Amino acid sequence: MLWLFGSLLLLGTAVQGEPVERREPGWLLNQVFPNPTGENGIEDFLVAAETLGANRGYQRLQQLDAEKRVTLQDKRRAIASCKAVLTRVRVGLARKNFLLRENVDWNTPLIELGHYRQLARLLYTEQEVHFADGRERQAIGSFQDGYRLGQVIEQKLLLAGLVGKACRALSVSPLARRLDQLDYEECKYLRKVCEELLEHQSDLADIITGEIVIAQDFLARAREDDFVDLLQAAAPTLEDDADDPERDALYERMTKHPELFEQDARRVGTVLREFHRQLLAELEKPFWERSLPEPEQIDDSSWASAILEALIPSWSIAFEQFCAEHARLQLLAVHAAILEYRWMYGSTPEDLSRLNLGDLVTDPFTGKPLIYKRLDDYRYKLYSAGPNKEDDGGNSDSDVVLVQGM
Repeated sequence: MLWLFGSLLLLGTAVQGEPVERREPGWLLNQVFPNPTGENGIEDFLVAAETLGANRGYQRLQQLDAEKRVTLQDKRRAIASCKAVLTRVRVGLARKNFLLRENVDWNTPLIELGHYRQLARLLYTEQEVHFADGRERQAIGSFQDGYRLGQVIEQKLLLAGLVGKACRALSVSPLARRLDQLDYEECKYLRKVCEELLEHQSDLADIITGEIVIAQDFLARAREDDFVDLLQAAAPTLEDDADDPERDALYERMTKHPELFEQDARRVGTVLREFHRQLLAELEKPFWERSLPEPEQIDDSSWASAILEALIPSWSIAFEQFCAEHARLQLLAVHAAILEYRWMYGSTPEDLSRLNLGDLVTDPFTGKPLIYKRLDDYRYKLYSAGPNKEDDGGNSDSDVVLVQGM
């Protein structure tokens, strides 16, 4: 029964990253912020994103990439043509305020999220070019900017959080492949950058609070309006799946007796408030002590059950993914510290305690040290136990692995 309410929510919150028709300059900024302040870093990102969307050099790069025939020279040309875009992104990152759009509800089209991801891809490409041209310190700067971009856009909503996570993953990827290219000073600098970024990592509290607002808005609108009107938004989905008797029966009951939705809405609101309270309480604990609460069960045959299922995202997956992202950033910092040690002493450390990194080596999934295996003076393995909290030998299907052996 998730189809119905899920489709309603997705109509309002889909990430629209596809190319759009040509519009008036400033359309993206004006749609998200009708009254821009000039002091909000998010506003700079929107201006940069709109400029990037109109950049012929970047459009050409995307086309070549889709055709799998892009070259390093193509990337260099695209980055050279996007200097103004990159400058505007960095102006935004240098600001103190990062305020996302206000008054977001279940029907808000978050068109900006796909554009943020394009900015992250641009920084990813810039990082690749810097590494290819031997500018490792500048490449670390591109990583830092891409990762920070992902952090500041993930406020308020789980969907924004997942897009932010994707941006951060993009920024880590080229650097993880080029760690052996860094010298002692660059390893030291990278570790410092990672430690600073870890101070800004999301704890999901803001996202959970935002999702509470979205759910409450949906229930409030359903009470105030004729609920049948809201159902019309799902009409295309209803027509696409004509062979679902359970769906058809639910839709018929809702349209014939919309007044019964009020009592179900009250039940759902009560369950949601308690469930979200428990979620926020779990965030007060260290990563490895958190457990996902289960919402109170409602009779599966009721409308309330369908509503509740639709309004509760898959928080178990979200918790694991955000914890894994935190672990990857820690792994990157510890990799940098190990390589720093190897430059200084000519061999890898016997164990992580030699690095004096404190809590940085604590695996967020277990509360124990990250798994480190010294193979010889030069090579080693480093990884997190991952969601199953078991050492599976660095298997990337279960452990969180940044680099498959160094």
